[in-house]
Amino acid sequence: MTLSSPQLRPLDIADPSTVSRWLDLHEAIAEHDFPHHPVQTPALLAAGLAVPSPDSSTREWLWWEDGEAVGGCRATLFLKENGSLCQGSVYVHPRHRRRGMGTALLEHLESFAAEQGRSVVSGWPPLALGAAENDTVGPFAERTGYERALSGKVRRNVLAETMGPGLARKEAAALPKAEGYRITGWAGPVPEKYAAGYAALESRMLADQPTGSWVREDSEYDVDRIRAGERIERRRGLTAVHTIAVQERTGEVAGHTQLWVIPGEEKWANQGITIVDPAHRGRQLGLLMKVANQRRLRSLRPGIERVFSANANANAPMAAVNDALGYEVFGGSAVFQKRLDGGNGQ
Repeated sequence: MTLSSPQLRPLDIADPSTVSRWLDLHEAIAEHDFPHHPVQTPALLAAGLAVPSPDSSTREWLWWEDGEAVGGCRATLFLKENGSLCQGSVYVHPRHRRRGMGTALLEHLESFAAEQGRSVVSGWPPLALGAAENDTVGPFAERTGYERALSGKVRRNVLAETMGPGLARKEAAALPKAEGYRITGWAGPVPEKYAAGYAALESRMLADQPTGSWVREDSEYDVDRIRAGERIERRRGLTAVHTIAVQERTGEVAGHTQLWVIPGEEKWANQGITIVDPAHRGRQLGLLMKVANQRRLRSLRPGIERVFSANANANAPMAAVNDALGYEVFGGSAVFQKRLDGGNGQ
């Protein structure tokens, strides 16, 4: 298909006009595809450009027509683990879809990944939040040779409806099972006395969670890497709200959960990781940590109305915790993956 005078060129983050048009494009896509839940705020998008991660290298290109940015693609190459993987995304303005632009952008992304020695391209997009008929991502990915390596659901918790007497009763029923553990938390950087235990749990995360056929390597975290990540979070304007479970007898950090307050957004927050060390499971620590963390969030940011969480379908224990907290299924998510040499991603 012939496209009208397209120009694909790297995103110039030093040009304010280009960045403004890039943000306009993302806002138009969010308003069309996710009207009930903006996936990212403009402030967070811009902060991601200005403050890159030390663990990865990202390249982004914009497709221009008649002075307007109408599409783009992003390629992220991991620098410490996952040396075979390129994490990619493709996005097209709603008015310019179904003209072959998405396919052309994806081909460009895949060519770049291959040039960089990456053999697998994957992405984890949300799918049709709140409206299944709007799911165009899944069919597009599968049509262009991507498999669903991992499927999941996005859930939404309306705090005013769920943080009531019913939840307090569930918390009271769970407390006897957690005898010998202390639930505590904070907002911001991890206190030094918990940092090593926190890092150990971060290192377990990918090893423990269901990943389907998704090609991912486990990540190793130490305190220095945790601190480097916290500096990035602070500079991007993110606020992390944490709750942990500590075994009283040993002082060991037995579990951790995290909520993210997003810059430029005062109505919703995102659920981050929740993990309990296998040696401490079966004691309702996940439920107790998440209840306490929601209370902490509401105390710090009383205007927050909703929390969104994404979980793999195979992660039945966490889905059960979210159901107990009052989360409702709001949409889908999936990891799509393609091996560039034509294999199945293994």
